[in-house]
Amino acid sequence: MLSSLVQESLLCLLCYNAEHGSRVCSLVPMNAWDSVYRRVAGKAVDYWAKYKEPPGEHTLDLFADVESGDKKQAGRVRRIYESIQETKDGINAPYVISQLSAFLREQRLRTGIIEAVELLEQGDIQSAETRVRKSIDGVLDVFDPGTLFHKLDVNKLLTEKHIALPTGIPLLDIRGLGPTAGELCLFVAPPGYGKSWWLLHLAKHALLNRLKVVFITLEMSETRVAQRFLQSFFAISKRKETITNRSFVENELGQFYSIKSFVVKSSSFADKNISKLLTKKLKGFERRPPLVIKQFPTGALTVQELEGYLDSLEMSQRFVPDLLVVDYADLMSIGSKDYRHELGNLYKDLRGLAVKRHLALATASQANREASGKKTITGRGVAEDYSKIATGDVILTYNRTEAEHNLGTARLYVDKGRNDEDKFSILISQNYKTGQFCLDSTRMIPRYWQNLLEEDESEDSPPRKKRASL
Repeated sequence: MLSSLVQESLLCLLCYNAEHGSRVCSLVPMNAWDSVYRRVAGKAVDYWAKYKEPPGEHTLDLFADVESGDKKQAGRVRRIYESIQETKDGINAPYVISQLSAFLREQRLRTGIIEAVELLEQGDIQSAETRVRKSIDGVLDVFDPGTLFHKLDVNKLLTEKHIALPTGIPLLDIRGLGPTAGELCLFVAPPGYGKSWWLLHLAKHALLNRLKVVFITLEMSETRVAQRFLQSFFAISKRKETITNRSFVENELGQFYSIKSFVVKSSSFADKNISKLLTKKLKGFERRPPLVIKQFPTGALTVQELEGYLDSLEMSQRFVPDLLVVDYADLMSIGSKDYRHELGNLYKDLRGLAVKRHLALATASQANREASGKKTITGRGVAEDYSKIATGDVILTYNRTEAEHNLGTARLYVDKGRNDEDKFSILISQNYKTGQFCLDSTRMIPRYWQNLLEEDESEDSPPRKKRASL
């Protein structure tokens, strides 16, 4: 039950405050009021329902009706009325609303715990966890009226930019097509085509820009992911071998012209003093925000458990990430009865998590069998549920032919950019031997195909009359 002081303050808002009174009217259940307060509140709620405004000067009539209906409580009714008259002009509405929000959260949590206990007794652990989580998150910020269009601060609006996390790929960064707080960035690729390397690439560039990252791995061990981070940060190969990188030559208009190859020196994990060298390099990361790598079993992690893990990090380590990477969402726990529907709901829940916690969320998904044979994969080539594409804010697909694989190049296709341009391709050079998802990048133009090895015609490449050398 609400305290008498809070009930009195809420009654004051209900009767005199046009801004907050309607929220009190709709959100405070009648069983939260005590005796006299309940009767007055009931009449005030009726007044709101009929006239769509607070009783105001008619509040005295409401109290008079309550007083005449219960002579034994007449003295208390008058004292409450006199009290709210004294406080109505100086009431701290935001504080009262915060007290109401705390009360509603408590009530929902109590109800959720009771229902969760019943589900536990039935042996339904997952539903019990879900019910508790929903009870915690159940009270949304309905007290905030939102943005009032006629009160917009135009100067702030024009200077405020869409801030996306950097990807290290200029053609994406200039358009804000990286992971963004409150949004879902989805990468689509065929099996074994570098989904994990892309997600690791995003995490690396976030760290280089002093952002906090949590990397959830559902496929590889924490040790293997950490090894890949070492490769990516320090361009280290697994074994001693000749490393050849590629870069792009552009013309005076900044357009792709040709590809240049060059041999580079690289350390390897097989080097004699590599342990000492890496230990020294890692000391430099002590001054940067931390990277957390966490492994969960394939097919076992739910969104609720992921939220619980983030809560635990915040409480025990005071760690709140700017970027959450899930490698990758299709490997989370998904119901088997209606797999496609449950998969679609999973992506919606993940995006909801990003919005609620105001963090950027990046993950990946498999391309379907039909898409794997195409030169350029679009969002329609995503495996299982197409609603993933509708849920994602930025959708990138990975494309690579056999000739490109041999050459060390690939293409990123921007299938969807909720906040900027899309439907274009970016040419990148890569070297997975040293953990480099992207060494160089340039905008894709048709002339690119004239500089590759002879390939068959397709709907994505123009017919070619002769083979060009690199």
